[in-house]
Amino acid sequence: MKKSILLALLFMASTGYSQSAWNKKKGSGFLKLSQSFIVSDEFFDNSKEIVDITTTGVYITSIYAEYGLSDKVTTFAYVPIFFRNTLIDIEFSTSNTFQEGDELISFGDTNIGLAYAIKQDAKFVLNASLTLGLPLGNDSGGDTGLLQSGDGEFNQLVRANWGYSFYPAPFYATGSVGFNNRTNDFSDEFHWGIEFGATIKEDFNLAFKIYNITSFENGDALASQNGIFANNTEFLSFGPELSYTHNDKFGLSATIQGAASGRNILAAPNYSFGIHYQF
Repeated sequence: MKKSILLALLFMASTGYSQSAWNKKKGSGFLKLSQSFIVSDEFFDNSKEIVDITTTGVYITSIYAEYGLSDKVTTFAYVPIFFRNTLIDIEFSTSNTFQEGDELISFGDTNIGLAYAIKQDAKFVLNASLTLGLPLGNDSGGDTGLLQSGDGEFNQLVRANWGYSFYPAPFYATGSVGFNNRTNDFSDEFHWGIEFGATIKEDFNLAFKIYNITSFENGDALASQNGIFANNTEFLSFGPELSYTHNDKFGLSATIQGAASGRNILAAPNYSFGIHYQF
């Protein structure tokens, strides 16, 4: 059943495109441990159609961190410390044959970067960030060689990030635009995102996030057929995030994302849960 409006993508969770427009003060920081997962028997193909595939699971345990090197410069990193990619066993009843599944457990592609504060006042903030995508994952794993915890290419994402606080009203809005240069004959990408959020009942925050990636289609690398790492990946994703923070220090969050469209990426409900600490 092609429920394209309800389908979700793991791409945002797995690549760490979440750096904030608000820079950290010198010596302050943020740490988040997250668990994301998706299990899908459908895939957005190169024509943006949803096709059936062998059921694939992607499970990622990751750490995201930000630290203020100065009031102007914040460093950040996304590190998938445990990446599990699976294909299920298949038994064909008509022929009584059996196709064994496959599994890859690996470290994942890692992002590190810097954000420079251009404007950081009480209402409006603006920064520029550079994210380096390090190919530390496995781009051809498992017994079949079809499973991945990375795409094998080194990319550089340059973004402008802005944010606006409606204080004393408990609302905020953020946005970003960026260009992602990909190597190894992967196509470059245009990125943009918008987020709207509100504080509810003091310690709770509810946000709605939209993110889009469009390929320039200027690379000839082959596309994966059963995962989240591919050439010419595109999507328009959206979804809510609910978070709770106690005493401005410890917190919990839960996210679910949907997609209006996709290309060369898994299609299925995506869930992410996290615990964070800020200092």
